Amino acid sequence: MFKKSLAVTAAVAVIGGVPVLTATSASADPSCITSANATVNTARQKVTVKVTSNPCSRQVRAWAECVNESGGTFQETSGYVSGTGSVTVDCGFAYVNRKGHEVNVPGQGWTRYVY
Repeated sequence: MFKKSLAVTAAVAVIGGVPVLTATSASADPSCITSANATVNTARQKVTVKVTSNPCSRQVRAWAECVNESGGTFQETSGYVSGTGSVTVDCGFAYVNRKGHEVNVPGQGWTRYVY
């Protein structure tokens, strides 16, 4: 399974004369919010993600969780687009179970949005 990584910022605080390592979650830049939507072509088992807004031109790719006839699942990702446009991921002979897109956030890696 895919594991999300959490970027943290570390700082050293001095409490009672003892240095203590603290961490806070990194926050996303709200001016860089990417908007996208996905459609599934059920006849061909493909997911197409259309990126409608990408003000910081981050890399965006389509993502799908596919299920084969024996019930096994696997994940597929497409190539990416920077800016706006469309990308498609193909489950081949399997069925699309879940879909979404991933955004490459500098310094944090790929962040997945499932819908």
